[in-house]
Amino acid sequence: MIGKKHGNIYLFLDMLDFTDAMYEECVSVLPPQRRERAERYHFMKDKKMCLIAYLLLVRGIEDTFALNMRGRDFSLHPYGKPYFESDPDVCFSLSHCVDGCVCAVVDGQVGVDIQDIAENRLRPGDRSTLYTRVLSEKEQQCLHTSSLAPEEAFTRFWALKESYVKCTGEGFQTDFQSLDFSEVPDVNGEFRGMYVSVRQERGSFVAVCCMRRLEWKIHYVTLAQLHTGL
Repeated sequence: MIGKKHGNIYLFLDMLDFTDAMYEECVSVLPPQRRERAERYHFMKDKKMCLIAYLLLVRGIEDTFALNMRGRDFSLHPYGKPYFESDPDVCFSLSHCVDGCVCAVVDGQVGVDIQDIAENRLRPGDRSTLYTRVLSEKEQQCLHTSSLAPEEAFTRFWALKESYVKCTGEGFQTDFQSLDFSEVPDVNGEFRGMYVSVRQERGSFVAVCCMRRLEWKIHYVTLAQLHTGL
């Protein structure tokens, strides 16, 4: 278990090494509703991410709260914020992208997001349109003054915005342009009374938002740990 001034982040970055055979072997650990959700995905990569996110969640709750949540599914608030009806004090957030899956677990409202750097999946014209739609004017200016490449700076902002709306429970109905993170420092900072932290992990940015200041302990979960921890 952890102290009240700490939170746990579980990060899995070996997506390409998680084989189809491993998925078929591990999918039986999912609760029925979660398994049905995974099987509805058309692409195997999406099925795998659904499974891995749940495995990280179970591991995180066991470590943080000493609770065994295996086989238990969670519910969703109207805008997609997950929760356990029987354990409302168990707060968590999940996210995944092409590069990896992440889970944040703490005893307070939290939002986490992982985004692969936009350069990896967007053409220049698409990037320009997305920058205009998602970023505030100040953030767009930061793309040209940041020490990061424009696609990296954009991805950092995007991860911060998603972590914030996941924490508040507002979801993606929020106008992302109205969330201006241009003044938030490179690693840790405050935003609208929340505390945010962001870091680059391989080809992705991971951001976490919480209602109080915390020190986050990052657990890099290996393929072996994920597979043998079932």
